[in-house]
Amino acid sequence: MEEESVYATPKAEGLADGEYQTIGGWLRFYQVINWISLILIILVLLMTASFMILNLYAENELFEAMITSIELIPDLVLTFMTLRILKIREKDIPTRIVQYLSYYVGASLLMYGFVYYLFKTGVVVEKPIGFWGTVIYFAIWNSYFKKSERVGVYYGGKAIG
Repeated sequence: MEEESVYATPKAEGLADGEYQTIGGWLRFYQVINWISLILIILVLLMTASFMILNLYAENELFEAMITSIELIPDLVLTFMTLRILKIREKDIPTRIVQYLSYYVGASLLMYGFVYYLFKTGVVVEKPIGFWGTVIYFAIWNSYFKKSERVGVYYGGKAIG
């Protein structure tokens, strides 16, 4: 009897050339969470802008709201850039998405450092949103785009890893 490694990436059975004509599985999930993120980020930014226009923030809350909006910029850019190219069926798309994820981690780390500096100097009252979630998000999706057979078949090549 053939032993199967529990830790090895499972092989999908019945993969014929072009079998994955549409986005499905975890790739669809990635697309959906990016759409949800884009909608939520836009809603938060619109709400913040409307509160500023209507002058509903107290003076000390206005700066905090602006900083929170600035913290969302890397998320907005990553989400928009990813959704823009996700359906393009070219071999280099998984590599580009991994690059976007890498830039996102770097930008988020810089943003965290900036807001943490403002927090330590007393300019803002709230501690910045932690970046460990960003690192975990990167690790999961980086691994997926590098090792997934579905990604390889959908984009017309092997997985990039």
